[in-house]
Formats: sequence, C-alpha cells, structure tokens
Amino acid sequence: MNEAALAADDQLAMVGAGGREAVRDGLIDLELVTARLIDALRTEKPGPRQSIRLLLHERRMRRGGRYAMPPDRLERGSLLATLVELGHAVHALGLAAQQIAPATEVQRVAPPQPGKLAWRIAARVTLAAALAMAGGMALSPQRWFWAVITVYLVFLSARSRGDTIYRGLQRVGGTLLGIASGLVLATFAAGHPVLETALLLLSVFGMFYYITVSYTVGIFCVTVLLGLLYGMLGAPVETLLVLRLEETAIGAAAGILVAAFVYPTRTRDQVMRSGRGVLACLVEAARECRLALTGVPAAAPMVAMRRVDRQVADLRLALAPLTVGRSLLRRSALERPVPALLECVHWTRVLAAASHARPTDADDPALAARVAEVETRLAGLAGVTAEPAGGVSAAEAAPAPVRDSSAVATALDQLESAVTMLAERLEIGALEGFAVDF
Repeated sequence: MNEAALAADDQLAMVGAGGREAVRDGLIDLELVTARLIDALRTEKPGPRQSIRLLLHERRMRRGGRYAMPPDRLERGSLLATLVELGHAVHALGLAAQQIAPATEVQRVAPPQPGKLAWRIAARVTLAAALAMAGGMALSPQRWFWAVITVYLVFLSARSRGDTIYRGLQRVGGTLLGIASGLVLATFAAGHPVLETALLLLSVFGMFYYITVSYTVGIFCVTVLLGLLYGMLGAPVETLLVLRLEETAIGAAAGILVAAFVYPTRTRDQVMRSGRGVLACLVEAARECRLALTGVPAAAPMVAMRRVDRQVADLRLALAPLTVGRSLLRRSALERPVPALLECVHWTRVLAAASHARPTDADDPALAARVAEVETRLAGLAGVTAEPAGGVSAAEAAPAPVRDSSAVATALDQLESAVTMLAERLEIGALEGFAVDF
C-alpha cells in the first residue's frame, strides 16, 4: 500500500469537507492535464520560438501566476494549449489550498480487527537470523551483528520470495559499490576536517533521501558514511569495509535461502493478488461513476480512484522483482497485461473526473447502461460480483452542476477499448499456459 497516499489522506482528514473536496478535485485535474501534456509532447516537437514561450509559461506556473490567455483560444490538444491548461490547474489547486479551513470535527476511522498471527514470517526471520548469526560469528565475533541486521532489512516489507531475493541483491550491490567509493573518499579526504564533515553530511542526506526511492543507492550512502567515519577514527578502513561486505553477503544469503525453501510465497501469487485488487477497485470506481451519473448524492468517484491508486502502487511493488530479470531474460508473462491494466486505470480516472459533476442529461439511460456494462466486464475479470444496476427516483437525485456529457462518452469509449484489450491479453496468456488471470 502506498504510504504517501495514506499520509495525504490523513492530512486531508484534518481539513473541512468543502476544502477537502476542492483539493482532491484540483489534484485529479492536475494529474489529467499532466497526462495530456505528456501525450502532446510525444506527438508535437516544439520549435525554438515555441520553446521560449513554453519556458515563459513554465516560469509563470512555478510562481503560481494565473494565465491571462484562456486555453480555449488556442488549438485544442496543442502543446501550448495543454501547458496553459496545466498552468490554470496549478493556479486553481493553489487557490483551493489557500482557502481550506480546519475541520471542526475529524472523523477517525476505526482500526481494523487484528488478524491471524504472522507466525510464518516470524519463523522465517528467526531461522534466517540464527543462520546469519552463526555464519557472522564464525567470520567475526565482533561484527556478526551486520549479518543479522541484513536479515532484518532484507525481510522488512518483503511479501514474496522475489521481494526477498531482490532486496538481498540490492543490499549486497549497494554495499559493494559503497566500499570502493568509501575507500577512495576516505583516502582523499584524510586530514581535511571540513571536507570530511561535508562528505559525512552529504552521505547522511543521501541515505535518507534515496532509501525510499532506490534501496541500492541508500545502502551505498550508508557504506560510504561508515568508510568516512572509520577513516576519521583512524581504524583500518579497508579491512572493516571488506568485512562489512562479507557479513552482508552472509546475511543476504541466509535470508534468500530461508525465503526460497521455508514457507515460500511465490512472486507470481503476490502479483496476482495485487492485480485482482486493482481490478476490484476499478469495479468500485466504475460503480461510483455510474451512481454519480444517475444522480445519487453519496456517489464519490474521486475517493474510489484514490483507492485504485493505492492498489496500483501495491501492484508496482509486487512487480519490482521482475524488473531485474527483464534485463537478463525475456519479459515475464505476468507483466504483459500490466500496460492494458494501467490503460484501464487512466481512462477510469478520466471517467471519474467527467462524472464527478453530472452532465446536463444526468438521467441518460444509454450512458448509465454503458457504465454498468463496463462494470460487469471488470467484475468478471476481477472474479467479483458486480452490484446490480439500478436507477434513482427524482426525489433522491440531487441538483448537480452542468457538465458536458460528451466528456463522459469519450472516456467510456476509451475505457471500453482498454477493457477489451485487457481481456484479450489475459486470454492470450491463459492460452499460452501462463494463466495470468488476475
């Protein structure tokens, strides 16, 4: 689950209802305009004169200024018009953020009930730590804890066998690269306190900055930091760094060995669970779009899309170990349906933004029927039961702002094509014997 999305939702929970919705709408609009800008850059290459205008608009956007030129005066879909739309979206989001007020009463979500005890992971980590402790103490009775720490970090947030192997290789690779750099920097900066202090601070910054982005770079910074510290203390840097590499390799090997043979959780199973989670959330988002189009006041397609984003982040984490093998072997069969799945996510987001404010003909049965059909097809792919489509009475329907229904129809056209492509990709995988049905 994406921790950044959870933190953002927790912060928005402290904002009043009106401000919270305005900020969420602004973020969705900014995301969609950014996607259109990327598409425009792919199809239209800016010339020198247009590049200067783009640079001026970018600077104004960075200052948060509002564009005097409305985007509808420019050619629709052009690069300049899309950049102007992006500037307006940034300005609107800034205004929404400035006008938010704290919530008078914050609703706290009840914590989930405790589930089953995680005895499998506890048994694996304990066994791996015991093996690492034995190997580490045999190598060095003073530094054996480096091997045990490696086991802990390798299993931290690892949900599958591939995750454990991936993190183990990252830690060994980062340590190996850090040893060479640490030796060079410690030798070069020896006797220069100011330079050593600056390099230490840069290593600390890089460690905390990159550890969530690239685990290898984060471990690289940690190893460089240790090399500099040992050099300042007058310890034998080369011997200690080589020992660290050996202890790290022992801990990583113990973790990989246990993950592979003791209660293993296959990467394939984790990817399929995450993929089904994305499809299930897409079903929910499509249902919320249908309810919004039929006039249900409580419909929240934007909130449903945030749950989709969380599941997509979870799927990306599950697929991360497969990216290593992609550079050496052919692309995994588990990755083949992912582009079509992400295409479904994108057009569902566009549909959610279009249906957030109902169109003029909100009770158009054709639009509602098409959304219900897409919902049923997604539910079939996800293996869940779709909620029966039903209308609302005129008394239940709330007054809604005017929104052009053509945006809904366009998003539906693209979403139907994306769902068809996803179904074909899954069917092809099943026929080839891969059975990558999420």
